[in-house]
Amino acid sequence: MPILHLPTFRIIDAAPLLLAAMISLGATFSRLPGAKTFSTELVEVIRKSINVLFELDSSNVSNRNVDLCAGSRLTVVRSRSCGVIV
Repeated sequence: MPILHLPTFRIIDAAPLLLAAMISLGATFSRLPGAKTFSTELVEVIRKSINVLFELDSSNVSNRNVDLCAGSRLTVVRSRSCGVIV
């Protein structure tokens, strides 16, 4: 199941946390020195930020904030690709 619908995805309208999750996932597979460490640190910031947003404003859950949900799913995908169980 795709997480993003590419024909309608507009980077200019995407939530910063969703973009950060996409960057983190991409860095996981990068061969650049330090990319995996960067990805690990970034995913922790994303995970904590998403948790705070859901805890502070329950409408993020009830309104089905698509970008936050997609960002959350991408952090899970990234973690599982590294062998981390979430």
